[in-house]
Formats: sequence, C-alpha cells, structure tokens
Amino acid sequence: MEEISFLDEAPKANDFDTKAGSPPVIYQGSFVMEGAEKTNNPALPDTYLEIPKGPRGVVWINVFNLGRYWYVGPQKSLYLPGTLIKPGKENTIVVLELEPGLRNGSMMAFGSVERAWGKNLDINCSNCV
Repeated sequence: MEEISFLDEAPKANDFDTKAGSPPVIYQGSFVMEGAEKTNNPALPDTYLEIPKGPRGVVWINVFNLGRYWYVGPQKSLYLPGTLIKPGKENTIVVLELEPGLRNGSMMAFGSVERAWGKNLDINCSNCV
C-alpha cells in the first residue's frame, strides 16, 4: 500500500477552526512505543484505541484500516492488534473525522487496556428520546 503523500501538506489541527457543519477533516500524527524494543517478543500486547471527543470517523494505524468510530456507540474503542505497532519506531495514525466541530473539546486518541462500551443519544436525531 502506498503512503498518502498529501497528508504531509495537510493543515495542522490548530491552523483552522472547525465548526459544526464543516467538511470532513483528515488528522495525522505519530507516536513511538518507547522501551518496547527491549523485549524479546516481536509483537507488542494488543490494546484498544479510544477517541472520546470524535463524533464519527475512520482510523488508520500504519496504513492499516483499524475501523470506524461513532460517539453514539455501542462500541467506544477500536481493537488495535500489537502486531500493527512498530516497537521503538515511529508509528503513524491517520483519522478521517466526518463531522468535525460537532462535539466540544480537543480531538485526541489514546490507548486503553480494556474495550469500552456505552450508548449516547444521536444529537442529529430529533425524534430519538
């Protein structure tokens, strides 16, 4: 699979203001799992990725489509197999946010050791009570 070179030219998250009704936005970041290269195990433990302030979108880790998320639920986290993470090296995360600005707060992703489940009301549905 080819790297998506236009992402290098994408604006940074704080270069523009996203409001409800804005067009989809692509976010890109990277992380390094420090200390993981010291183990004899070629694969890291499996984990889960959560994007609590992300309304609806899709996530890729190292060009692997991890899946889609939606704040309504029931799934609040995405399964991240340890074999997808490169120990001691830079790992890329790409998030396609389909409804930027819909929820207040910073767009942030974090790892978790347990799968999160829950339900929220869809704020786009006026008849859902």
